[in-house]
Amino acid sequence: MERLDYDQAADSELIQIKLEYEDYISLYQNGFWNGLSEAMECNIDDHEDEQVVDGGKLANGVRFCRGLDQKESDPIKKISKILEDAQKLRTGIYFYF
Repeated sequence: MERLDYDQAADSELIQIKLEYEDYISLYQNGFWNGLSEAMECNIDDHEDEQVVDGGKLANGVRFCRGLDQKESDPIKKISKILEDAQKLRTGIYFYF
């Protein structure tokens, strides 16, 4: 975690997605971030960073995303995939906006 805090993590150590601003806003307006925050018992917003490292909370996030209508290019599908990866690798997910 310390290496992330100081932007020292190597690209090979990370799985990242970058959302377009329009996608972020759309997800915010549709209540996605609030729903995901509630499912994972955290506070994802653009005013502070958030981390989720608990496997159970990651699983809740995966279930939340799977319960939504997703298209192949949908940012929700990308977020769901990275949550699944974090769960499988027994690591965490970190939100920086």
